[in-house]
Amino acid sequence: MRQINKLVALALVVGVVAGCSSLNTLPANPPPPTYCKTSSCPVSVTVNVTSSPFKCTINVDPELLDVSQGPGTKTITWTLTGAEWSKDGINLPIKFGPNASGVMSLPVVSGPSVSVTYTRPAKGGNVYGYGVFTLAVLSQICKIDPWVQD
Repeated sequence: MRQINKLVALALVVGVVAGCSSLNTLPANPPPPTYCKTSSCPVSVTVNVTSSPFKCTINVDPELLDVSQGPGTKTITWTLTGAEWSKDGINLPIKFGPNASGVMSLPVVSGPSVSVTYTRPAKGGNVYGYGVFTLAVLSQICKIDPWVQD
């Protein structure tokens, strides 16, 4: 069983927002925002996977990170437990929609953490949807649609 798990461990469990209509808008009843007023904004990512029957969940805390207050340049760092970041060479571990270009840097992976540099644009009030890409067993999809707003 352990060898089978190793073989299928390359399968992606993906929280994808690319192509979703909600990519850059909040839902009708968004979660309450967590405000980051400092230059360092931590985000926890927890993945829970069971194989029989298959069930996976990805929890992101906070689900809605508000970076509108405090310094205009911030480091947002996601720390992962319960899985590993995607290393397939195609998918970045954190993937923002196209409106984040020039606002969010490319993700930098360091062990269980992934960081981006956020630079506040001239006009605030933006919503940046993103996907979380992790490695787990089985080729099933987990989905979550968290956001950063300014």
